[in-house]
Amino acid sequence: MTLIFFRENASGEVAKDIRMLREALGIGSDKKEILLNYGSLRHSDGEITLLTRSMMEMLVEFSAGIAVPT
Repeated sequence: MTLIFFRENASGEVAKDIRMLREALGIGSDKKEILLNYGSLRHSDGEITLLTRSMMEMLVEFSAGIAVPT
């Protein structure tokens, strides 16, 4: 389990950025801890879910740009 925390006593500019990020991600302003999970569906407004690629998928994508000399 991974948790993300935002500073509560941030300066004006940082606090503005945090508010903008919370709005963009749909995270309630009352949430002190934000859970970071693997998946495609979010279960609550205090959670961020990411559906990432496997290491094999990343290697396949990298190898697609490599030209083997003949």
